[in-house]
Amino acid sequence: MYFTPSEWESFVEKLPAGSKPGTFIREAALSAINRTENKKDYPPIPLLGAIPGGPSKEVIPFEPVSTVQPPFKLNEDCYALVVVGDSMESDHGVSIPNGSFAFFCPDRVIHYGSIVHVEWEGSDNHEATLKKYCPQPDGTVRFEPLNKSHKVITKHDGEFVVKGAFVRAWDGKSKA
Repeated sequence: MYFTPSEWESFVEKLPAGSKPGTFIREAALSAINRTENKKDYPPIPLLGAIPGGPSKEVIPFEPVSTVQPPFKLNEDCYALVVVGDSMESDHGVSIPNGSFAFFCPDRVIHYGSIVHVEWEGSDNHEATLKKYCPQPDGTVRFEPLNKSHKVITKHDGEFVVKGAFVRAWDGKSKA
């Protein structure tokens, strides 16, 4: 699934008054999942929700039975989130486009420069984001976007929990 910025704006504008964006995102993601033409026998991956690829916000959970079946093999413990926002889009190197499926493994070792799904500890609304993990000598960690027009987020140890390390992204359409 891939939303261009204009498609995303169009989706949000069409939300009925009083509806939750999570419901709308879930329906759009499930529609894209149902359109995939995957002929391989790779196991489905749990689709947990949508994650902001911009300023940290609440992860929007999907139904517990939601899955996505990418055209490539992933470890059994991997999970997927739909990226909402462009902070992890880059003109060179790794890029995680708005609307793509991002796949994570919770047990993968992270290191300086790893891209991670991170949640802020103690946040009542489970704020999370997708960023590059950059620990600093002073004990803080910088969570850096790939898109330089977005801000770096700095946290101290104990203020965040890394939920998973990024493995790869998929637009929901390509064969691999």
